[in-house]
Amino acid sequence: MKSSRGSEWHIWDFHIHTPASFEWSGSQKLINPNLESLQDQKLVDEMIEALNNAEPEVFVLMDYFTFDGWFALQNRLKQPGSKTLNKVIFPGIELRLASHKTPRLNAHVVLDNQLSKTKLDNFKSLLIVDSINQQLSDESLVDYVRKLPSHELQGAPKNILQDDKVALKFACEKVEITTESWKHAIESMNGRAIPYLAWSSHGGLTVFVNIVVTHI
Repeated sequence: MKSSRGSEWHIWDFHIHTPASFEWSGSQKLINPNLESLQDQKLVDEMIEALNNAEPEVFVLMDYFTFDGWFALQNRLKQPGSKTLNKVIFPGIELRLASHKTPRLNAHVVLDNQLSKTKLDNFKSLLIVDSINQQLSDESLVDYVRKLPSHELQGAPKNILQDDKVALKFACEKVEITTESWKHAIESMNGRAIPYLAWSSHGGLTVFVNIVVTHI
């Protein structure tokens, strides 16, 4: 990445999803970031190969509400037989922020790729699910669905109350994080977490500025 020349353009992709994402449209999804199955190991190998073959030099893994894709990648790179990764990768997380006065807002956070799993888990634990006032976790997302009134479950899969995986996916499509906890989590990282919004996020940058100013 070093160059003795003047300004240069580089292609970086700050928003890619992994097989751990609820939005993943591939034929297989990640089962466990600890990669206990050969299927998961192969899936991450395919991800590494796809990253290496893509044009951008830098990627940010930006899944909704989870770092599991990042953890799976880091675990696989430490295992014997793993493919070599030739790109720079950063962990990220995509969040839906609650705002009772403005449209829904999708926020993204890019984090230092030298942060430990414990630090990333701590960051996530500071995020609070708005409607149930619980720390963000798979368990709290499932709990969110269990507490929804029946009219908000209309059109949901019939087994949503019995199947945690189905409930988790449904929650990822609906749940919102409190803006206060999002700000607190970023501040706790002491400059090692950078928030940003996409140009076309619901409500746009004006809404983002209004939310931040409102909660300072």
